[in-house]
Amino acid sequence: MDKAFCLGLLVLLTSLVNSQQKPPKEKIIFLLVDGLRWDRLGYEMPALDTIAQNGVRAEWLDGVFVTKSAPSMFSIATGLYVESHGVVHNLAFDAATHEMTGGWSETMNSTWWFNFAGEPLWITAITQGLSAGSFMYPGGQTPIDGILPDRYIGYSTKVYQNLVDRAKVVFDWLYEDNLDVVFLYVGKLDDALHYTGFSGETERVAGEVNELISYILAKIAVDSNVGDNLNFIVASDHGMAKISGDKALSLFDYINESKVDMLVSDGGSIFQIQPVEGALEEVYSTLSRAHPSINIFKKEEFPSRFHYGNNPRNLALIGYMDIGWTLFPRVDNVSAAGHGYDNDDMTMKSLFYAQGPSFRHGYLANHFESVNIYSLMCEILGVVPAPNNGSRNTYKDMLVSEHPTRVTVTCGATALNGCYAALLYMGTILAKFFVLQL
Repeated sequence: MDKAFCLGLLVLLTSLVNSQQKPPKEKIIFLLVDGLRWDRLGYEMPALDTIAQNGVRAEWLDGVFVTKSAPSMFSIATGLYVESHGVVHNLAFDAATHEMTGGWSETMNSTWWFNFAGEPLWITAITQGLSAGSFMYPGGQTPIDGILPDRYIGYSTKVYQNLVDRAKVVFDWLYEDNLDVVFLYVGKLDDALHYTGFSGETERVAGEVNELISYILAKIAVDSNVGDNLNFIVASDHGMAKISGDKALSLFDYINESKVDMLVSDGGSIFQIQPVEGALEEVYSTLSRAHPSINIFKKEEFPSRFHYGNNPRNLALIGYMDIGWTLFPRVDNVSAAGHGYDNDDMTMKSLFYAQGPSFRHGYLANHFESVNIYSLMCEILGVVPAPNNGSRNTYKDMLVSEHPTRVTVTCGATALNGCYAALLYMGTILAKFFVLQL
């Protein structure tokens, strides 16, 4: 073979290989709608139907116990059960110091509460060379291991009340600031449910959420800057149950307040008690027979199926109520709807919808645990997950069949990386052949 021809062909082949551009990295918007039950609470939300048609929908999502917002959302972000990541309640508390936050907003600013254990996805992404944002997502406005998201907006009820305005910020982060993943939190539906129950007002807010999702879908469909590299995931943290004053109990009707050193009780569905020294057995025994709706355990005996009790932050006694029942220190105002109950109950189940280049089309998936979402998103982003409680077997069927393969010639954005690698490999083999011929 003519040496000049071989050299020219080698130069041409090398040029062709080097000129191949890797496809745009896949990005993720993860939208968390607080309190949106698996059945959408019975409300019409056609934007979710569109995602189901164009992507995947799970039968339902099995959220973690405790079915409270901050613990549940941090489990999604880290892939860990609550007893592993340590955000065991919506209120941040410390038995040793008796420190306890007064509500949700204060908890969101408690770095020490979120910085116990576990690595949320935004930290995983940033430490592996990607960039991430958090829009009001729990844990996303406090430094974890000294790291904050590249862009973040802290929780507030006074700004960005128009949900579409939140989406506009998120798209700016993704395509002007070139972030790879953004967590977007919406709490308005949960608020409406607590205050007004399954009402016309809640249905109106559900319409706002539908409008937000519709806006994001429209951007994906028509905005040339977005292209086809965006995966859009919609999930919720827990479900919602109707509650009423006729099923509300007062804790101090059963035990003497002087026997309690510390009490953590918010919402009435779950509580923790640190009895004064020497009173543990008395308090435990009394509450065990106080009322059939009260489920009380010593923390070391808390049912293992909940993956909750084995954390040093928990107080000596942990209790939860049967669905619809509440227990307050003394009964005051009772919400119209609530959560925090047994995560096996269908009223506590949440939802999962997703579409994008990584997901199949028109696919109904089996229900799966929310701790798997972390590793799912790690796979889409191409980062190595931190230790977690998830399993790929629970979600792999939702992905395009070739997704896990990185060097096979297939189709799709992730697979194109494989095409590029395969082309490089073939180019190397051919180059070696031509060199030998020389």
